[in-house]
Amino acid sequence: MSHCAAIHESGHAVVAYHFRRPIRGVRLDPGGAGELTCGRIPLAAQYRMPEALWRRRAVEEAMIAFAGPLAELVACGDYDPSACADDLENGRRWIRRGAADPVAAFRDTIDRLCTYWPAVEAVAERLLRAGSLDGRLIASTITRASARGRPAA
Repeated sequence: MSHCAAIHESGHAVVAYHFRRPIRGVRLDPGGAGELTCGRIPLAAQYRMPEALWRRRAVEEAMIAFAGPLAELVACGDYDPSACADDLENGRRWIRRGAADPVAAFRDTIDRLCTYWPAVEAVAERLLRAGSLDGRLIASTITRASARGRPAA
């Protein structure tokens, strides 16, 4: 299991936690891939909420998608384009749905990752040791990072 993959998945997890998405878990497989499972905004919600709220939530979804590749870029100096293609396309789709500025969404995602970087590293370290974490372990890891004087998501 790779450090870059763990950072990638923890980037998704910390940003999702920041936006108060219910996180079910995150895992790494021996081949180096990973997956975050968390609550998402259903597309049908667009018709049940005010437009401004929908746009904000769409941008949040984009930022969660972008957080993995961007965390990997920050920590590893690069990202695997083929492994990150789905995340980047998912983020682009949410940007279009929210009629948002993609540059601003990237910038805001990087700002959040930098602010909460100690939590990203703490989740990645724990994920590397365990291979998978449930939502409670992710939350407690972020909380402990905060208790040690680090910002929490």
